[in-house]
Amino acid sequence: MFTGVRGTSEGIRRVFTGVRGTSKGVRGVFTGVRGTSKGIRGAFAGVRGTSKGVRGVFTGIPSKPRTAFSA
Repeated sequence: MFTGVRGTSEGIRRVFTGVRGTSKGVRGVFTGVRGTSKGIRGAFAGVRGTSKGVRGVFTGIPSKPRTAFSA
């Protein structure tokens, strides 16, 4: 149940709205843009679930502390 654009591993990974399901259950509900490990980690609002349970509820751009991003 996805809506959006899928890029490559070097660009935008996916822009979607919906529910991600895995063999272990629902992974999470995301809305926004997920980047790569070399760019924006994620800009989304929803619930992230892991195999160990719900990890947390995020809103914004979780990323590692960096000085600046090159556009």
